[in-house]
Amino acid sequence: MKTIFKGASVFSMEVPDVKGIIADILIEEGIICAIDKNINTDGANIIDCTGKFIMPGLFDGHVHINSDEMHGLFIANGVTSVRNMWGFPLQKQWDKEVREGKRIGPYIYSTGPLIDGVESWKGCLFVRTVEEAIKVVDITVDEGWGYVKAYPSLPKDAMLALMIRAKERGIGVVGHLAYNVDPRTLADLGYYCVEHTGCLPSNIDDVRYLAKSGMWFCPTQMVENTLVVNVVGGESLEDIPHIEYVSPLHKKGWEEIIGRWRNNYAKGSPFYDSFKDPEEVPNRARVFMLYSDNVILGTDTPNPGVVPGFSIHSELEEMVYRYGMTPYKAIHSGTANAAKHLGIENKKGKLLKGMDADLLVLSKNPFENISNSRSIEYVVQGGRVFDKEALEGMKFDSKNRKEDEIISVY
Repeated sequence: MKTIFKGASVFSMEVPDVKGIIADILIEEGIICAIDKNINTDGANIIDCTGKFIMPGLFDGHVHINSDEMHGLFIANGVTSVRNMWGFPLQKQWDKEVREGKRIGPYIYSTGPLIDGVESWKGCLFVRTVEEAIKVVDITVDEGWGYVKAYPSLPKDAMLALMIRAKERGIGVVGHLAYNVDPRTLADLGYYCVEHTGCLPSNIDDVRYLAKSGMWFCPTQMVENTLVVNVVGGESLEDIPHIEYVSPLHKKGWEEIIGRWRNNYAKGSPFYDSFKDPEEVPNRARVFMLYSDNVILGTDTPNPGVVPGFSIHSELEEMVYRYGMTPYKAIHSGTANAAKHLGIENKKGKLLKGMDADLLVLSKNPFENISNSRSIEYVVQGGRVFDKEALEGMKFDSKNRKEDEIISVY
């Protein structure tokens, strides 16, 4: 079935154009077949988009998609793809079902299991030796995961061996940098992406070095805000926007995580002083962004205070209002940049002929006001068209799921 979105302002994400070009978009079999004026409409389903705005579907570049009630919330908020940061077998099955049209949810691009030198989280792969480091890289590659996910407490020899083996196997390492290997050495060894502003080096010259090395960076400011306001500041999570969409399962998890974080970020801990000053940590991110375009949008949902789907729009606002990005550059970080980071820039992240039909139709221009990214009229994923009624239905379903109806990866 051919579908034509007619008469919208189209943003290809090829150039920093804040007005777009007025055009029709022809979609067939999940592919953008044409972007032009006055496309032949014979035999096509016509959707009148006069006065509306079309941009690529968003990526949330740092999620833990660990339960199935999250899926609809992503699509309902225009997130057509996610970068999952701890791989479990069920996520592969979910992704397969989405691609086959059997499940509503985002495409899932995932790291392998979490790797650390201490049992930082129950179920992570525990690595202390060079031999163990080599083995976990091989497991990650052989099981078909996209990246190695490293936490920072690996011993020095093990971390170095992990980096060398990852390069040999052609897979990138992403995560929290390392306590026992200096960041410049990691950059020189090809560390692919650092997650979270709080994981950037405290030395600004080191931050510049990482930025200039070509390393990617995912700030996840929403979860950093939780650390400052709700953990260090001790304020309640109950007043956060869209709390009603957080499942009972995740609310229980939030209590456990906040208890752990309050121990880690308590007075006298190494991190307390920086998180006590809400601007100290973001200053590092601003420096990185001055020296690099390798920034991707991500939220770290469903960590405390970060509601699946809804949080991507808050993160976009943080990128603009806290970090000084233009709306175009912020959206670029969650579309074209995210696709480039994942190595799928020939298929996703832009609106061009021949690319996958993942797109958002908005009633207001997000490149004039970033908050307009919330004004979603339609979401299209692989040619599947979801109108406003369908999107509201997804929200309703997620909001009303009982705990015993939720399927979790754990």
